[in-house]
Amino acid sequence: RPRGLTRALVAALAAALAAPAAAENFVLPSFKEGDLGLGFHLGLALPLGTSGFSERAGRAPSFSFRLTHWSNSWVAWGGELGAEAFLARKTASVPGGMTADASYSASAFFTGLFGRVNLLESSSWSPYILAGGGLSRLSVKGTAPTPVCWPVSGACAAVVNGSSTGPYFTGGGGLEFFFLRGMSLALEGRFRQYRSDHKVLAGDAESLSVTLGTTFVF
Repeated sequence: RPRGLTRALVAALAAALAAPAAAENFVLPSFKEGDLGLGFHLGLALPLGTSGFSERAGRAPSFSFRLTHWSNSWVAWGGELGAEAFLARKTASVPGGMTADASYSASAFFTGLFGRVNLLESSSWSPYILAGGGLSRLSVKGTAPTPVCWPVSGACAAVVNGSSTGPYFTGGGGLEFFFLRGMSLALEGRFRQYRSDHKVLAGDAESLSVTLGTTFVF
């Protein structure tokens, strides 16, 4: 029994001494040249005041899939595919009215390219800025008991339902950090502008989003 107890104490002591060494060997990776990241972002977008868009549209879930390639520890470029679906919101059809009898919703699907610059070099975390653009598909739908001059559509009618394809522009920034080898988390704010064709739809829509994302780095 004494021998067994001694062996157990020796084993426990060896494990305790080995733990700090193992911890010292674990080092979080840093952004580096040649890295390829596959990521997903999810969050909330708010409509902005362009063309009265924020007065009629509701908040939107915002998501995007991204593929990012690092040219060096500072600079990356990539592509993204995503959407923002502005939920139906009821407001008064008549300015100053007390009855919320007009319903309006919108959605935007986008795809494009972006460039990104880290503000810290060769670090496991960094604030960053990015900008990009591409194409978007913007759709709006509105119904009311009386004619309403709807934002983005440009039409004054009781019912509107239209879509158009146009340029898409974006810019923003965030903070990203590695928490495991090959995996990072990011908190990001983005401005997006969806341009209409000014034919089917007469105006543009803008949004401001905050998302939380995770990226697998290869």
